[in-house]
Amino acid sequence: MILKDLFHEGATFFNQYKYHNAHIKWEQIWKNGSELERSEIKGFIQLTGAILNTKSTKISSGKYLFKKSLSNISSSSVIPEWIELDSLLASILDCSAHLEEKPYELLPRIKFIFR
Repeated sequence: MILKDLFHEGATFFNQYKYHNAHIKWEQIWKNGSELERSEIKGFIQLTGAILNTKSTKISSGKYLFKKSLSNISSSSVIPEWIELDSLLASILDCSAHLEEKPYELLPRIKFIFR
C-alpha cells in the first residue's frame, strides 16, 4: 500500500507550511493508488487546495474546499489510525469559521499530530 508512506511525507510537508509540496505528494496517491487509497486521500488534497486558494485570495473556492475536505476527511477509515483526527477536524472548522469572519487575514494553524 502506497498510502501510508506518501501520506506521511505529505503531512510532514504540510506541517512545514509547504502546502503545495503536500498537495503534489498526495496527488501521487490519487493518480497511482487503489480506489480505497483514492477515497482516503481525497479530503487531504482538498484541504491543501483550500489553503492554497485562500492564500491566493480565492476565498469562495477556499470556503468550498474546506467544507468538502471536512466531509471527506471525516469519512476516512484508514488514515485516522495514523493521526489525531479530532484535533485536525477541529482546526479545519476553525479555519472555516475564520474565513467567514476575517477572510483576508492569516488562517489559524492546522497541524497533523501523528500517533
